[in-house]
Amino acid sequence: MLAAMIIALIVIFVRRANTSPFRSSGNFFGFAGQQIYVGGLHFYILRILIMAGLVRLVVAKFTTSGGLFAGGFDWVDKLFVMWICFRVLPGSFLIMVPAGP
Repeated sequence: MLAAMIIALIVIFVRRANTSPFRSSGNFFGFAGQQIYVGGLHFYILRILIMAGLVRLVVAKFTTSGGLFAGGFDWVDKLFVMWICFRVLPGSFLIMVPAGP
């Protein structure tokens, strides 16, 4: 599993289209429950891959002169991001509420 994660990280940083590690190796090898345990901390492999993708996005933001997204970021994309926020926030608030006495 560690070898598959390392290969997926390499593909994220080397290839132009970085969704292939999530589609192929992530689903094929089952990264959902796998984790790396270091010094009492749990690092889930899927979250490591997501963070690597976000790091690559931030690096691309500062190194490329054009836009980050093909076709730009239009109103449909903004509407989708708002929908995601409205779906995530209620679940986050439910987790923060104590269960009871």
